Amino acid sequence: MASLAEIRAKLAAMENKPSSNNSSSGGDNAIYPHWNIDEGTSATLRFLPDEDPNNTFFWVERQMIRLTFPGVKGGDMKPITVQVPCAEMYGDTCPVLTEVRPWFKDASLEDMGRKY
Repeated sequence: MASLAEIRAKLAAMENKPSSNNSSSGGDNAIYPHWNIDEGTSATLRFLPDEDPNNTFFWVERQMIRLTFPGVKGGDMKPITVQVPCAEMYGDTCPVLTEVRPWFKDASLEDMGRKY
C-alpha cells in the first residue's frame, strides 16, 4: 500500500494535469465527498480491502460516460442526459470508447469527440 506522501504527490500531479473530465457538481450522490466535510463536523467512513494490490489510493475511480439524447419519443422533447459505467472499469472493451477514440485522429471529428 502506498504511503500518505506518495498519495499526496500523485494527487498533486493529477490536479496539475489538464483534464476535460473534472466535474464535481451534480451526480447521484452515490459518492460522498469526504474531502469537503466542514471542520468541526463528523462523518463515518468505512474502508474496505482493495482487491487491486497495484492501486495507489484507498479508493477506486468510477469511470462514467455521459450520453445526451434529444428527448423521449412520444414525450417531453427536452434533452436527457444519462450516465453509464465504462466497461473498461471491469476489464471489458467499452463500445462507446471504441467508437469515440478514433475521432481524435480525424480533425473534423475531434470537437465532437471531446463532448464525450
